[in-house]
Amino acid sequence: MRLSDVLTGFFWLCQSGRIDIEISGISDDSRTIGRGEVFVCIHGAKTDGFDKIKEAIDKGAAAIVASRPKPFLEDVSVTWIQTPDTRYAAAKIAAAFYGYPSKKMIMVGITGTKGKTTTAYMLRRILTEAGYKTGIIGTVEIDNGKESIPSLNTTPGAVSLQKYLFEMVQNGMDAVVMEVSSQGLKQSRTSGITFDAAILTNIYPDHIGKNEHADMEEYIFCKSLLFRQCRIGIVNGDDNTAVCAVSNAPCRLRYYKFSECCKDGSVIYRLSNGEKITVTTNMPGEFNQINALAATAAADVLGIKKDAIISGLQNTYVRGRTEIVPGPWPATVMIDYAHNAAALESLLQNLRKSYDGRLICMFGCGGNRAKSRRVKMGETSGRLADLTVVTTDNPRDEEPWAIIEDIVSGLKETKGKYRVIVDRKEAIQYCLLEGKAGDLVILAGKGHENYQEIKGVKYPFNEKDYLCSLCDFFPFGCKSSSIVLDC
Repeated sequence: MRLSDVLTGFFWLCQSGRIDIEISGISDDSRTIGRGEVFVCIHGAKTDGFDKIKEAIDKGAAAIVASRPKPFLEDVSVTWIQTPDTRYAAAKIAAAFYGYPSKKMIMVGITGTKGKTTTAYMLRRILTEAGYKTGIIGTVEIDNGKESIPSLNTTPGAVSLQKYLFEMVQNGMDAVVMEVSSQGLKQSRTSGITFDAAILTNIYPDHIGKNEHADMEEYIFCKSLLFRQCRIGIVNGDDNTAVCAVSNAPCRLRYYKFSECCKDGSVIYRLSNGEKITVTTNMPGEFNQINALAATAAADVLGIKKDAIISGLQNTYVRGRTEIVPGPWPATVMIDYAHNAAALESLLQNLRKSYDGRLICMFGCGGNRAKSRRVKMGETSGRLADLTVVTTDNPRDEEPWAIIEDIVSGLKETKGKYRVIVDRKEAIQYCLLEGKAGDLVILAGKGHENYQEIKGVKYPFNEKDYLCSLCDFFPFGCKSSSIVLDC
């Protein structure tokens, strides 16, 4: 393929070299670039691709795409393409290079503060029941039809994303359901895609801070961007912020409302053809009924029959989402990915309706994220749980204690009881010993994740596997060296 074939859909200027040269690939990572590839310089949170140009050229890059003019590089002949937005350019170039794979499959994008993953798996199962070979891209995994790859980000970078979609076409996929994060939209990762349908589950304050979003207004705006690149938008009509976010969207809009569909505990949805179906799922909680409603609305606009919708919802399982882990402990133990205040509040409020015993909620918060999230999560758990166990999540580059102190400051705004156990394994042990018959122990925040990130290193840690390893040793002695606060 020639370079000129992929320079389409964005503004660019050739500063030097020729554009009729053959290229072998697209890359935005100088560490893995191959000979003959186009290197797109991305300015990231930690590194600037512009600083890696010499390395890319030394490895045989055929062309450079950058937002700045070509610097003086002695004895180097390379095509230099300048463009104002290299992230947007990367999405367009990659889509063209891989032959616009998204046009060859049904594409559904899902965004929202919470519910993206569960809704994605519900819709994927519905499409599978309807006979579509369906890939998935999201927080848990990337399943291209032949293998499942653990996700690094909810929405992959533009170049990787187009490669995954190309692989799905090669593997015979008919449809793709993907989670689209606000950060992914902000960084134009999906700009090479037109979605057949897009879902907005809800919008709550989240992801506001350094390296995320400057304020709530930007967060809402980024969510709305998905509805500028879809044919039909499906929106939670009970969420006023979500409704306002898409008010000027150029696509057709369809709203679903739990408040209007829920009758006497059942959720009834009227399909486009006038038929009514009862929306049920084997996953507990009203919030999962709402997720099921979103998946039903999307399936309906895609023309999926009611039998596939009903069967798909009843057979959906999502790893790390309201997942019960059986064991010899007297309490019920659940793993859930709730890692922000909105998700935690929804989870605890719904579970309170289903359990008569105590709610014991264990969680931590990620480092390098907004402190306000930690304070709010602490306040939420202190208000809604009978006992909160504060521990470590992914501290990243921060000290665990600094994160815990922020959480505790929120807890202190309530009268809720709490205990701090820094080591997450010890915290889990404590919860299992503390829980009595009829109690529900919620291990929140990690969900499907199989690591803890500390000082740039990801250490293997899977909560479900750890729980299973304890089954033969329960009851056990809980170490107390890390217990520092008990209020």
